[in-house]
Amino acid sequence: MHKNKILSYTSNTLVILGSILLLILFTQTVSNDFHEYDLMLGQVQRYGSFLEAFKNLRYEPGFIFIYYFLSGLDSGMLFLLLASLCVLIKYAIFKKYFMHPIIAWLLYIIVFLPILESSQLRTAIATTVIFY
Repeated sequence: MHKNKILSYTSNTLVILGSILLLILFTQTVSNDFHEYDLMLGQVQRYGSFLEAFKNLRYEPGFIFIYYFLSGLDSGMLFLLLASLCVLIKYAIFKKYFMHPIIAWLLYIIVFLPILESSQLRTAIATTVIFY
């Protein structure tokens, strides 16, 4: 019984690390929007307060909130941190609610990782909330 837990933990860790490495690869190669998030961070940082940024920017309020309060990070690191967090949460949701989570996760990685987590971060955050 103890070996099964260790094996399960190891396989989950490998799947998550592999998914995050794919995310980084897709972000650097496939992503059209990755550099746009650098510009968005600059726009959010220009305003002196969250309310000022909220009032003047056209982005989703939750996204402005996240970007404003984490604006001390480098834009690339912030993007990868948020995208990785979305990947981790979605993987946990898949593990909890799917009968065959690894197969479902592989399909998700093939179909959605390149277009959501590696490019459209705001949509990736929104789908994480919807999945949950």
